[in-house]
Amino acid sequence: MFSQILRRIKVLKGNVNFKSRIVMQICIMFFFILLLTLVIRSQLVNNVAWLEGKWTNPEHEIEFKTSKIKNEKYRTWSISDREVQLIKNVRVSVISKKNNIILSDDGNRSNYIVIRLDKDRIKLNIVENGAVIKEEILEK
Repeated sequence: MFSQILRRIKVLKGNVNFKSRIVMQICIMFFFILLLTLVIRSQLVNNVAWLEGKWTNPEHEIEFKTSKIKNEKYRTWSISDREVQLIKNVRVSVISKKNNIILSDDGNRSNYIVIRLDKDRIKLNIVENGAVIKEEILEK
C-alpha cells in the first residue's frame, strides 16, 4: 500500500515537472516573440523611406528625392516644388518616435520639419530662425 502511494506521488510529480516545463517553454517563447516584435517595430518607425516621392496640395507639389549613391541613400535629400529646387543636400537630423523628421542643411538657417499624420498625409513646417514661416498639409 505504501509503495502504491509512492508510485502515484512519483507519477504526479513527473506530470507536474512535465507541465511546468511546457509552461516555462511557452513563457520563454512568448518573451522572445514579444522581444522580436519590439525590435522590428523600432526599426520600422525610424525608417524614412516613406518620405520619398511627390506630396501635393492645391497650391504646391513638393517632391522629396534621396541621393542615388548607394551609401548615401536616405541620408541626403533634395526638396523641390514644381521643378524649382528649394533646398539641396539636406540631411536628416532628427527622427523621433512620433514620426517627426527634421531635415536641415549646414549652410541654411531654415529647417524642414515633416510630421507624418497618417499613411498618405504629412504636415510640412518650414522653420527659419526658430519661427515657423510656412505650414502645409500635403497628400501623397
